[in-house]
Amino acid sequence: MVEVLKDKIKSKRAVVCIVGVGYVGLPNAVLFADKGFNVIAADVSERIVELTNKGVSHINDPVLNKSVPRVFATGRLKAMRDVTAAAKQSDVIIISVPTPAEKGEPDLSFVEKACTSVAKGLKRGSLVIVESTVYPGACRTFVKPLLEKESGLECGKDFFLAHCPERLNPGDNEHNVMVTPRVVGGVDEKSGDAAKALYESVVDARIVLVSNADTAELSKLVENTQRDVNIAYINEIAVVCEKTGIDVKEIIEACSSKWNFYRTKPSAGVGGHCLPNNPYYILKASQAKGFYPTLIMTARKLNDSMPLHTADLIENALKESGKDIGKSTVAIMGVAYKENVDDVRQAPSRVIIPELLKRGAKVEICDPYVNEANMAKVHSSVTTAEKALGADCVVFLVAHDEFKKIAPSQVKAKAVVDAAFLFDKNDFAGKAYKRVGMDKGLE
Repeated sequence: MVEVLKDKIKSKRAVVCIVGVGYVGLPNAVLFADKGFNVIAADVSERIVELTNKGVSHINDPVLNKSVPRVFATGRLKAMRDVTAAAKQSDVIIISVPTPAEKGEPDLSFVEKACTSVAKGLKRGSLVIVESTVYPGACRTFVKPLLEKESGLECGKDFFLAHCPERLNPGDNEHNVMVTPRVVGGVDEKSGDAAKALYESVVDARIVLVSNADTAELSKLVENTQRDVNIAYINEIAVVCEKTGIDVKEIIEACSSKWNFYRTKPSAGVGGHCLPNNPYYILKASQAKGFYPTLIMTARKLNDSMPLHTADLIENALKESGKDIGKSTVAIMGVAYKENVDDVRQAPSRVIIPELLKRGAKVEICDPYVNEANMAKVHSSVTTAEKALGADCVVFLVAHDEFKKIAPSQVKAKAVVDAAFLFDKNDFAGKAYKRVGMDKGLE
């Protein structure tokens, strides 16, 4: 049966269903349609389905804004809300729904709902792939029994199941889904082989087949948690630099002269759907076996502390400029969680802004990349870049390309906080200029 499936994949006769058409699912749908597969984009969101069926990207991204209309015009991409109906029409089902970790507790409820709907329409000979981030063992102990129970089919015999962790880096057009190596692992050997064949048919990079799904699941968590730990380290060094009156930017430049120094920048915090959540999935798996990681969770707490630390920097800059925060207007430039994306999930801005309001500041926001709906999730008072640059304090949180075009002479604010490392410390002579990692003597 697996050879029949692999033949369908090779000949592009396999119909691919993407369940969850968000920041991961939509690029995947475009990828498979671009490579010649007929793709069904299944999502419970009426808005996403309607826009996709009009050939319009619901994500404000320069690549997707062009590629979604292009693949839609080929007739190989359609969308529907009925996940079960979509599964009935498909040979491959890829699940890419969110897996949050509210208050540090991993949540697979979206995966559970998606799998239940898929199972009710699952055909014999189908391949199910989970791309959503999950804890090690989730496909084997959670997804597999659920699919078998709801479908009445047997995994490894009637259908196949594998994990291929998504590696999408939103806003990074160089490392896109077409050229990024992928890791795949099946709950059994046949499932792994089928998944490897699928990704080899669309990805122009190495496909790493690991021994099982558990290994593939943990690999994603290790990748992202390593980055979280590295960011936490440089964030802590940044605070050390603030206390000692040393510029962290100069420290990074000096250390980077050594070949094995890992270069990264401090920030106002770590946001997005992956990095803030993934460590808790490692924690869940390890705690179940009686081991309690300390480094990983210390790093997570440190990164979580940076938005409030940035709020302190803002208040400190205002004081230095002769202003009281309770009588000041603070303009936030960039509310997305990172540069050149419209995603505001767990963005540092969503902690910093309420804190500034609590301290009495009037806050205005500006972000040319974030759509109106996402802006409303962050704050109601939106302003233009020109007006923002004239606030009492302007705060650059995100290094959007549009912000890199701003000349220091355009900044009229007397207080500037540069958490995005866009400017040099000498650009604002006569102003109160603070950067994460550069502030003499925070009290």
